[in-house]
Amino acid sequence: MSLTCKVIERRSALSKGLFRFRMVSPLSRKQLSRLLRQKRGIRSQRAFAAELGISYTCLQKWENMASFPNTENLLKLCRVFGFEDLESFIAYLDQTDVTNREEEQLVTEILGKLRHLPPATAVRVLETALGLLKAAANNEGDV
Repeated sequence: MSLTCKVIERRSALSKGLFRFRMVSPLSRKQLSRLLRQKRGIRSQRAFAAELGISYTCLQKWENMASFPNTENLLKLCRVFGFEDLESFIAYLDQTDVTNREEEQLVTEILGKLRHLPPATAVRVLETALGLLKAAANNEGDV
């Protein structure tokens, strides 16, 4: 069981809702930071935080991986990023990190093989591969 899946729930007598406290992996924090920075674009942290309905300091801490959002703020982020529920959003954060590591390993392997080819041949191989990938992506959209 991953750290993120370990959920402890408790009801607070002083509050109206259910709070969930999560143990979150550092990789999930890193992925959330990337997503936030990507979504924010060139806007300031203050402007983006106001759009999200959160404090500037919260956004700053999340982007710097100093803290992780509480359940209420995670639900806001779910809507911003287009996820239907909290569990799928958390699963995405966990999965993306593993996928990125696997992709990096694959790219390293491919580049290792291309280094042994003459530069002109390596360029032709990459151009051919890119053309095939673009064609496959276009065909997926037609289905």
